[in-house]
Amino acid sequence: FAHVIRPAGEGEQARELAARRARLEAEGLLDPRRKRALPRFPRVIGLATSPSGAALHDFLRVSHERFPAARILLAGCQVQGAEAPASVIRAIELLIEDGRAEVIVVARGGGSKADLVAFQDEDLARFAARSPIPLVSAVGHEIDTSLIDLVADAVAPTPSAAALLVLPDGPALRLRVDDTAARLRAGMNRWLVRKKRDLDVIRRRNLPPSVRIARARERAADLRARLERGQASQSGRNALRLRVLRGRLDALSPHAVLSRGYAIVSGRQGIVRHLSQVVEGERVAVAVEGGTFSAEVLALQPGAGSNPPK
Repeated sequence: FAHVIRPAGEGEQARELAARRARLEAEGLLDPRRKRALPRFPRVIGLATSPSGAALHDFLRVSHERFPAARILLAGCQVQGAEAPASVIRAIELLIEDGRAEVIVVARGGGSKADLVAFQDEDLARFAARSPIPLVSAVGHEIDTSLIDLVADAVAPTPSAAALLVLPDGPALRLRVDDTAARLRAGMNRWLVRKKRDLDVIRRRNLPPSVRIARARERAADLRARLERGQASQSGRNALRLRVLRGRLDALSPHAVLSRGYAIVSGRQGIVRHLSQVVEGERVAVAVEGGTFSAEVLALQPGAGSNPPK
């Protein structure tokens, strides 16, 4: 005879839970890419939980401390027992039909694994996954994972943690608002100062014609005086430069050497620069300071450097 071993007790429950998870995964409901971001500043939060449980008290306490401006819309339901899955489904459905909630939190207090059986329901998980409103699961503790946790858009270990997750940090937000307001006031003050300066410029530009004419005359007189001073200074510099250049030119003039006792001799070939340019008996003109006289070459006496110029 063949013996068949079948799981019983917790083993059977684990097998059934794995089968449910596999079916949900096959439908794509466990795909992380389908999870949606939660609203940053929700005005209305839908809460599906027991109206008499500790979860409601904890959620309300934290929400009041963190962001009292938010409104909590309660949809009461059973969170334990055979009727709990259908009751939670109905609570979520009511919040969806109401339409005011921007995020839905399904919450219950902590407990044993047996207390969380309702949230392992396949129909509940499938309904939560298809909620048109982002849904947060806050059922149980971190060590427990239920099917509704797997399909929810976000998971919190406790109702208090769920309130911290879905609500903005009110005190920190107030500080940011105060800081932003202060920066806006400072920016507005700087803007007003700039506009006042611009207005002063416009007022100065729109002076009466008589004042504008008088100021224009003052500026013209000042410019004329500056121009005359500049011209006089430039003329002085030009005259000094001209004298320097004239002195240099005079120093380079061949006639300047005449005053120092030298003479310039001119023959048939022009100015005599070498003895080879004249012959005995030739008449030459001798220029000295004061005038010119004629002379006759009587004899040639070569000396040092007698080679004719090339």
